[in-house]
Amino acid sequence: MEQLLATLRRDGYLLLRSLIPPRKVLAMRQCVCETLDAPDWAHLDTQSQRALAEQPNEAQLAVDRAAVDAGNPPPSEASLQRVFAATPLLRARIAPRARSTRQKAQSAATRSDEPSSEQLQPGVLLTGYRPVTHDPRVLDVLEGPELRRLFSRLFGQLEKQHPANGRMPSDGEWAAGPSTFNSKWCRVQSRGESTEEHTDYYRFEHFATSTGASDEGGSGDAAVDDSSRSTEPNLFTCWMPLGCLGVEHGTLTVAEGSHRLSGYRAGVYGSAECKSDNELPPDWPHWRDGDASADVSAGVWRTTSFLPGDVVVFDVRLVHASTRNETPHYRISMDTRWKPTSAVRDDMREAFKPL
Repeated sequence: MEQLLATLRRDGYLLLRSLIPPRKVLAMRQCVCETLDAPDWAHLDTQSQRALAEQPNEAQLAVDRAAVDAGNPPPSEASLQRVFAATPLLRARIAPRARSTRQKAQSAATRSDEPSSEQLQPGVLLTGYRPVTHDPRVLDVLEGPELRRLFSRLFGQLEKQHPANGRMPSDGEWAAGPSTFNSKWCRVQSRGESTEEHTDYYRFEHFATSTGASDEGGSGDAAVDDSSRSTEPNLFTCWMPLGCLGVEHGTLTVAEGSHRLSGYRAGVYGSAECKSDNELPPDWPHWRDGDASADVSAGVWRTTSFLPGDVVVFDVRLVHASTRNETPHYRISMDTRWKPTSAVRDDMREAFKPL
């Protein structure tokens, strides 16, 4: 765990393969797809998927499903793909976008990058939609034993190296262990959609450290000792794919080392200083483009393919984005925020749930 924390501090992220049993992740995807396929959503085309599906080899499929259910050792990508292909709801294509007669006439009169029959339903952001984000199948993973164990060990190592506020928690503070945001993030991206480069820091700056805006000048006490404040963020994002994702599906990409850029300061987001790039640190262009005069190379983006059960944990400051979904299938992912319980202040307690 000490080495994992060192890697997290150096690179800004950790890629952990097969951390979650795939069967639990597929149950999460089933939950999301049930919502997308409901009559009042109608975002999935399950009928055409059934027609396109090849007749499975039942003997092989039984072996594949047993491997997915067991989870240890992790099933192969081929096994996961065959289970996906044999489950119409999980593998369903995005439904065509419903259009009025007027829209069809306008489409015929204008040039489009796609044939009119291929205009698909858009993606949706299901963050805060509790029928999905707080379904028992979803919470079994997002607040489940695998993530609790990971963050308990990670924060235990962090506490050894950097006790909150320079001291061990008092009896009046919450017990040691991880806390996670009550809100959960669920992103469903359609063909042609992606996530632009950004950092989570400016949206979560109030929760990022053991001291927040309320402690930084807001009390009117000019005698506050800045040296006693914990300014190193102890808030982390945990991202996971709900399916087999190649780069063509819209994979998470991370700007390695970008969490160490300067300019992550409180009070920027939502202030008069905000510009179009307000979710990026001020010296982001220097990292992105490099500096030939100082012999500094441009920064490095990292991405890879993902399977159900893979997890990426990253520093809240890390700049990240996604590749573009080029497929006719929804790209679905979920992410949560985690913080040591000992570092959750009184004014944060409503937002966090200790586990």
